[in-house]
Amino acid sequence: MLVNNNLRWTFHYKRLLCRIGLCALMPLAIAHGMDQANGTQVVAQAGSYTMTAQNLSDILALNSLVLQTPLSSAEEQEVRQILLEQFQKNPSALSAGSDKMRRLAEVARHGSLYERSELGSYLWCTWSNSASGNPLTARWVSIIKAHNPAIVSDGQYVVTQLQLNALFASNDWVAGVAGQPLSTPESRARFIQQVQAQFASMPLQAKENLAHADQRWAAFEGFILNDSGLHEKAVSLVHQNVHGPADVAKEARTLENSGVQFLAMTNDMSKRTQMLIGGLSGRAQANNLSVFNHTMAPH
Repeated sequence: MLVNNNLRWTFHYKRLLCRIGLCALMPLAIAHGMDQANGTQVVAQAGSYTMTAQNLSDILALNSLVLQTPLSSAEEQEVRQILLEQFQKNPSALSAGSDKMRRLAEVARHGSLYERSELGSYLWCTWSNSASGNPLTARWVSIIKAHNPAIVSDGQYVVTQLQLNALFASNDWVAGVAGQPLSTPESRARFIQQVQAQFASMPLQAKENLAHADQRWAAFEGFILNDSGLHEKAVSLVHQNVHGPADVAKEARTLENSGVQFLAMTNDMSKRTQMLIGGLSGRAQANNLSVFNHTMAPH
C-alpha cells in the first residue's frame, strides 16, 4: 500500500466514501453478534437520528477488509464505544449516508477479490492519513495496525502480511501448475526476513510489486484465472517458462502484470462489470486471448 494514497482508486468508491462522510465518521468494528441482529433494531439515537443494527452490520463488513486478525473482546468493546462517540458527535453523517454505506458493504461482502482489495486499501489509507487530526480516528488506526502491522516501510511504501499473503498465493498458484514445491511456513518466514533486510536497497519496481501485491494477485485471479481461455493460456505459459523453483516468482510477477494490464484496459473500455461476471462472448474471449499473448513480457 502507498502511504501517500496516490493510487488510481476507483472514482465510484471515492465519491461514495466522501458523500457518506467516512473520512470523518470512520467505520469501526463492533461485537460480532450484531452482524446477525435484526436490521431495524435501534442501538443508538441522537435527536431525530438513529443508528440501527443494520448500520452496524454494514460497518462490520467494511472493517473486515482491513483487519488481518480478529479483534479481542476488549477491543470490540473499545471500538464500539468509539463508534458511539462518533455517532453522537456527527449523527447526520451516518444517517444521511446509510444507503450508500450499504452499497459499499455489499462490495465488502460480495464484490470481486480486486474490488474488496481496492476498497479495503482505500479505507486504510484514508484512515491512516487522517489520524493525526482526529483522536478517535487515531485510536482506530492504532487498533488496525495492531492487527495488520507493517512488516517493512520506507516512508512511501508499506508492506503488511496482507500483501505478503497475496504474493505467496500467486507464487503458489504458479508452483502448483508447474509441479514445483509450494511455500511452507519456514520458507515464508525466510522470505520475510530477506525482505526486511533488503527492502531499503530494493529496486523501485520490486518495492511496488510488494506494496501492491494484494491488488496484483486480485487482478491476476479476477481477469486471467476466471476466464477459461486466459486461464488455459496462463497454464501453458507456466509449463513453458517454469523449469525450477527459481522461475516461479518471476513467472508469477509476469502473469500479475498481465492481469493489471487487463484491468486498465477494461476500465478504459467500460467493460469491467461484464468481464467480472463472466459474460463475455466466445468472440470476446478470443480477442482477450490475443491481447493476453501480446501483453506477456518476453522471457
